[in-house]
Amino acid sequence: MTMRFLLLKCILIPFIKKCEPSDSKCVLFNTVNTIPLFGAGIPELDVEPLDPLYIGKVDASTPNLKLVVDDLKVEGLKDCQVLSIEHDKANLKIYLNIECTVDLYGKYDMDGQLLVLKLQGNGNAHFKLRNTQFNVICEHNEKIGKDGKLHYNIKNTKYTYDLKGKVDIELENLLQGNEVLAAAAREVFTTNANIIADEIAPKFIKAVVDKIVKNVNNFFHAAAVEDIEIV
Repeated sequence: MTMRFLLLKCILIPFIKKCEPSDSKCVLFNTVNTIPLFGAGIPELDVEPLDPLYIGKVDASTPNLKLVVDDLKVEGLKDCQVLSIEHDKANLKIYLNIECTVDLYGKYDMDGQLLVLKLQGNGNAHFKLRNTQFNVICEHNEKIGKDGKLHYNIKNTKYTYDLKGKVDIELENLLQGNEVLAAAAREVFTTNANIIADEIAPKFIKAVVDKIVKNVNNFFHAAAVEDIEIV
């Protein structure tokens, strides 16, 4: 019995019970229990900490607006609430409905037009997305791993999201310190934050989803199907 196998068992046993793929309650139980595990990270299984999640640079520019955020950090993923999950093993798909409230921090550089505003600035940025609901479909296949066992592999992810709660947007040094214009811009941001988020959020959301899927795949590549399901 290899050290990696023993380590895998020690990590999984407290959190995961083997489920029939069709047992949605059991799959939900496991998903809820493993979210904090993923939040803390499992370096032995190549799963990096997801809360906070460090992404780096995201270019969220639109045709009318340059918006680049560096050193992007996301907090709050460990507190996401799983609303439902279903594993359709016959068609190799996982359906997930989850709600998250997250904070995004970074250094922004902005220049261009957003709504009716001509904006320019750079500095610290903070975005708070409350009660964002995601509907996710993961298509997967099954592969034999290096251990000779069957493993899941996510090959494609589709998702939609809905910003259910109020969005906050805070940008320091907006309009290069012109406090009169910046105050007017902040008022527009406060009253139209969700509309603004609809325009600029997609690339931030994609960066977060891509990073999560990468780490879930690392987990699946380490944990064989027989470790997480009744086979």
